[in-house]
Order: sequence, then C-alpha cells, then structure tokens
Amino acid sequence: MRMMCWKYVAIDRSGREESGSIDGSRAFARQLLSEKGLAIVILYPSFKRFGHNVVCARIRPLSSKQLVLFFRDLANMFEAGLAINQALLVFKESLADGNTAFFCRSIQEKLAQGASLAEAVDTGGVIPKVAVQALRSAERAGRLPEVLRMLADYYEKILQVRQKTAGAVIYPVIVMGLLATVLVYMSVVVVPQVEMFLPSSTMKGPLTMALINISKALRVGWPWFLLGGGVLGAGGVVCWKRRPLWFEETLDQMAERLPWIKGVKKDLSLSMAFFTLAVLQKSGIPMDAALREVSFGSRGQTARAFEECLACLLGGMTLSEAARRDKYFPRFVHDTLHLGEQMGKYGEYTERVQQVFYRSFVSRMDLLAELVQPVMLCCCAGSIALVALGILGPIYGNLANIGGMVR
Repeated sequence: MRMMCWKYVAIDRSGREESGSIDGSRAFARQLLSEKGLAIVILYPSFKRFGHNVVCARIRPLSSKQLVLFFRDLANMFEAGLAINQALLVFKESLADGNTAFFCRSIQEKLAQGASLAEAVDTGGVIPKVAVQALRSAERAGRLPEVLRMLADYYEKILQVRQKTAGAVIYPVIVMGLLATVLVYMSVVVVPQVEMFLPSSTMKGPLTMALINISKALRVGWPWFLLGGGVLGAGGVVCWKRRPLWFEETLDQMAERLPWIKGVKKDLSLSMAFFTLAVLQKSGIPMDAALREVSFGSRGQTARAFEECLACLLGGMTLSEAARRDKYFPRFVHDTLHLGEQMGKYGEYTERVQQVFYRSFVSRMDLLAELVQPVMLCCCAGSIALVALGILGPIYGNLANIGGMVR
C-alpha cells in the first residue's frame, strides 16, 4: 500500500524555517501551507509505503547558469560575513528554481551532520568534480570566498562560450531550414504545374528528370518522409545525449583535420584548460594534481599535451620547460609561464595565457559568423538556380524554338 506524500521547507511570518511532510495531492499541500501562513521554499514528492517515507525526488546536475548564480551569491554572502547555513538559507529564499533549492537543502542537512562544504556539495555529480576539488583545497587554505568567486567566473566563461557557439550555429540552421521549405514547396506545388508544359525532348535531361522524380516522391510519400524525419530527429537527440566516449573522440579527430575548425577547437580547448589550471592553482592544489585534473577533463591533443606536461613535471622539469618542449603550445605560453614562475604568481600568469587563447577563439568565431552569411546566401541562390535551370530552362528553350518556327 502506498500513498502520495509531499515534503516541504517553508518560512513563517517571523522568518523562521519549518520543514515537514503532508499527505495528499500537491494542490492540497500548497493550500494547507498557505492557510498556515507559510511561504514555500521547496515542495517535493515522496511516497509513503508501510509507514516509511521513500523520497523520489532526484537532484539534477546544475547547469552552467545555475552554477554561476550559486557560486557568486555564496561568495557575496561570505564576504558580507554570513555563516554558511545563513548564506544557504538566504540563497534559498531568493530562488525560483526548485532543483537548486533542494540541492541547498541537502547541503544544509549534510553540514548539520558535521560534513565540510566540499563534502556536502559532492552529491552524485550535481556539481562538477573540478569545483568540488577546488572547494576542498580552498577550505584548507582559508580562501573560500575568493575561490567561490573564481568558480563563478569560470562557469560564466563556459556559459559565454556555449552562447557564442550556439549563436554561430543557429543562423545556418535557420537558413537551411527555410531553404529546405522553399525547395519542398517548389517540388510539390510548382513542378507539377510546370511539368505539363515541358517538351518531350527535355524530359530525358538528368537534372529535369531528377527534379520530377523528387516531386513525385514527395507528393506520394510525404507522410513517410515526415515520419522518418521525426524518428531520425528524435533518435539523433537521444543518441547525442547518450553519446559514448568513442563517438566524442571520433568527432574530435574529425575536427582536428579541418583547417579552420581545428584552430577554433584548439583555442577553445586550451582556453578552458588553462582557466581550469588557474582556478585549481589559486585554490592551493599542487601543480601535479592540477595537471592531472586538467588532462582528465580535456580531450584530444590538449589532453595528450597536458599528460606529457605532467610526465615532465614528475621528471623534475617546470611547467614552462615542459610547455617549451611540446610544439602544441605556442611560444608565448612558455614565456608567460616562465615569468609567472619567476614572480611566484603561477595562477595569475596562467590566467593571462587563458585570456590570450579566449580572445583568439572569440575573434575566430566572429570571423566565422561573418563568413557564414554570404556562404548561406550562395547556397540558397545555387539551389534555386538549379531548380530554375531544370524546369524553366527547357520551357524557355521550347518557346524560343516555337518563335523561330513562326518566323
């Protein structure tokens, strides 16, 4: 026997936090809490079975935007002098996101049991391992507010990169979708009406025959085309979300063979790798552990380059010397890291290296976005010209022949 149960965390009129559970529907639970004058912070389902509550809510991994908000707000509250429990309580009150609020609640429960902040946030991949390791080192070094702000900057940088990449991809996708719509319309509506005017002598042309056959196939089998497109689209989304590691490695290898994409990928990969290294270094993590984490979080040539740097470091070399030996790193990487080693500011100068790669990535993406528009326009014009050449060209030629015979 089982019935629905709702666990809640709420704030009363005096600002005191209350928690508990209510049996019944979600609407009933909200109404009951409202009648008691409680403001709901989080309301999540569980099942009551044989007198035991089995929580069925699952904390999903936080997105980059949620991580930025989480780390930045906690850093601000720490700098304002609030304790961790007070900071989490204030942060929950300002949230409209139930997943993050539930995550904050789980952190509070673990802190109440005596866990550290790093141990409390280490909950089944909700926060990336890089952030957990940085927080663990920051707690030991007493630099928690500074590292929280650095982590917020780090995930804000990731968010900007994704938005930049999405902006470069959206325009071509929209243009190709409109082009496909125009071509389908011409094949289904225009070609059948024009087909009767085509002279028999031109029906044997390969381009004309191809257009006519495509038009017939779309008119007869359009339900199957729609069904197949939907199945392929849904299957592609599912496969992409569950893509195996070998598939990502194959995509990386293909990208590294394309001249322009190779440069963009290299700048982006090195930018994020050096920023991760800077965050871990400023958190107080030893260089060998930081390099191991960076190589584990990278892919392709960047991962191999940092693995070689780690081997050289364990062999007694400095990071700048290891970077000078590897031709994958530009010359300025060695010079900047060497200067940071001399001044004892590894984290600061590693971040400068990251900024150079990030500016290069942004400039390449801007140039790529500027080139996409004329290329897409040329593709559209070429596709429409092929249709016109295959259908209207023979008709025009036939009319010209008729005009010559009349004269």
